Amino acid sequence: MKKISIILLLLIAFMSFSQRPKTYYFDENQHEISKSEFDKRESGWKTGYLKRYFSDLKNANTDVAIIFRALEKGVISKEAHKEAIDYINKITNAGIDEEYTIAICYFFKPINEAQEIVAHQSSQRPYTNFFRKNKNVFNIFMTEKGYQSDVRNAYEDKEGKIKDLFFKYPFDHGNYIVIKPDGSFQKRIEEYNYHEILDFIKNKD
Repeated sequence: MKKISIILLLLIAFMSFSQRPKTYYFDENQHEISKSEFDKRESGWKTGYLKRYFSDLKNANTDVAIIFRALEKGVISKEAHKEAIDYINKITNAGIDEEYTIAICYFFKPINEAQEIVAHQSSQRPYTNFFRKNKNVFNIFMTEKGYQSDVRNAYEDKEGKIKDLFFKYPFDHGNYIVIKPDGSFQKRIEEYNYHEILDFIKNKD
């Protein structure tokens, strides 16, 4: 009987071990790296890089560990630019086009919901007044699909298009991307100050 109990315990331990998700590691350029390379990389506010672990969105039996740039700059494709503009017009009837500079502030449930970050950021009058007073600039506060915020001027990303284009992974404190007419963009994940968005729009970055 004792021998059978030991065998059962070993089988249970083996099954539990075999069911543990496998973790894959990626750097900020989406290149797969080893765990040791991942562990060696420093992250935090001073480095400008963030490390996060997520369950794989496509495979529940795997996890991913990813290094992110907290602040990213570049140029998006014309197709992605047009897709974002068309989708924003669809849900807001704003009538904007590619000649506008757009700022998208994006929020996830439940981490941003619990902290009432949407309400806080959308109530910053110096920020929202800038978009009211200036032509060819447009700001939208957007929540991920399934997150219906009580904030009046926040729109739900019901089709998940903006998430798929720019914000595949959730972060605390909100996220933003600003896209200029030429497709150049500035994107930040995690905590930020709205002055950073305005400075980029005004070419003060």
